[in-house]
Amino acid sequence: TPAFGLAQPAAFHVICWAKNIMSLITFWRTKKVAIVLPAPSAEPIGIQQRYWNHLVQQKFDELYVSHYLQKSEWWDTAINAFLAVASATSVSAWALWKKYDLLWAGIVMLAQVITVAKPFLPFKKRIAPLRAAGYAYEEIFLKAEAQWLKVSGGDMSESGINDLLFEFKTDQ
Repeated sequence: TPAFGLAQPAAFHVICWAKNIMSLITFWRTKKVAIVLPAPSAEPIGIQQRYWNHLVQQKFDELYVSHYLQKSEWWDTAINAFLAVASATSVSAWALWKKYDLLWAGIVMLAQVITVAKPFLPFKKRIAPLRAAGYAYEEIFLKAEAQWLKVSGGDMSESGINDLLFEFKTDQ
């Protein structure tokens, strides 16, 4: 029987799905990119396996966009926090501790350079489109996941599964 064939219990599908998602999360944490290809086979890939591959790819896309969004938000927040702290404290600290006047002058200068360059930095501009893309990928994934039980249980014909795949691909 194929790995995701009809003879597999539903728990097997959940375990495989969880392993795939944990692998994706591990890739993010280790900053590795991997492409997992199926073992060479004389048989063409089945429609259920194609659906499963689509489901996993949608979750990966959602995780990728979410991660990219989090990094962009972090950089935007970090830049804003640095500018706020530098603007609020550097001038007063410079006046109080004249011993480190070059350090405080450098911090004020760096804050001014970042303030001038900030409108040209991409982090803030990325946030809205990434959030929209993340929601779109999540919506497609949830629609596909809702149909997975019918697909894996054999309740749908191959042409019905193919139609679902085509519908999900056109939603992107």
